[in-house]
Amino acid sequence: MGKRYWWLKLQEDFFRQIEIKKLRKIAGGDTYTVIYLKMMLLSLKSEGRIAYDCSESEFVENLALDIDEDEENVAVTVAFLQKHGLLIGTDSESEITLPKAAEAIGSETAAASRMRDMRNRKKADESVTLLHDGYGVVTPALRRDRVRVREEIEIEKEQELDKAATAPGVPNPFALWNSNICPMTAILSEKLQALIEEVGELPVCQAIESAVLNGVRNFNYVQAAARGIARGETKQSKPSSSPRKEKNDVEGAYNEMMAAFGGDGNG
Repeated sequence: MGKRYWWLKLQEDFFRQIEIKKLRKIAGGDTYTVIYLKMMLLSLKSEGRIAYDCSESEFVENLALDIDEDEENVAVTVAFLQKHGLLIGTDSESEITLPKAAEAIGSETAAASRMRDMRNRKKADESVTLLHDGYGVVTPALRRDRVRVREEIEIEKEQELDKAATAPGVPNPFALWNSNICPMTAILSEKLQALIEEVGELPVCQAIESAVLNGVRNFNYVQAAARGIARGETKQSKPSSSPRKEKNDVEGAYNEMMAAFGGDGNG
C-alpha cells in the first residue's frame, strides 16, 4: 500500500549533448559519465536533489560511498558538472540539484500502474467486435463503460486506503506489522490487505498487538485473532496481574479459531 515506482527518462540524444560529449572526451570520461548517471538515479525520489547532513568538504566523500565509486573520480565529475551547469548548489551547503535529472524524472503509484496494465489488457480484448456475456451482446462501447466503472472503483479504494494510512490517530495495520512483526513483503502485503477487506482495519490492528504481546510472529495467528475479534469472540490482549493466564486464554482462543478454519493452530 502506498507503493510508488520511479524512473529516469533519458532523451534519445543524451549522448549527443555537447556537455556529455565533452565529459566523455576527458581521460576516464566514460567512468565520469557513469558517475553522472548514478547521481541522477540517486536523486530520483527527491526530484533531482542530493543532500547530506555534513559539511561541504565531506559531501563528495559521502556521495562516493553512496554510489560505490572512487572519491577522486567523483570529485572530478562534480567539478565538471558544476562548470557546465549540470550541477547547481542551493542555499544549503550540503545539498545540490541536477537540473537535467529533475526534468527527466517520472513516477506513478502502484495503483496507477495496475490501472494502466488493466487498460492495456482491456484494449486487447476489445479487438473482438462483439462479445457475449451470457445475457446479451456486449458492444465495445458497453465494454469500455464497464471497464471505466471498475477502474473508478479500484481508484476510489486506493484513495480510501491512502487516506486511512495517513489520517492522524488512525492505526495503520501495515505500519504496525512492519515495525513489530517483520519487514513487509509483497505476499504479506496482499494477505494483510485481503484480511483488512474481510474484517476491517481495527480488528487487524488489535490482532497484531495481541500477537506482539504474546510473542507470536506469524500471519496465521493474526488472521485467526482478527476474525475472532471481528466476531466479538476475543479482545486485544493487554498486560495484567496474571499475564501467563491471559496468554494461555488468548492462545486457547487462537487454537479454537484455527481448528474452526481447518488449521491446527501451529502454522
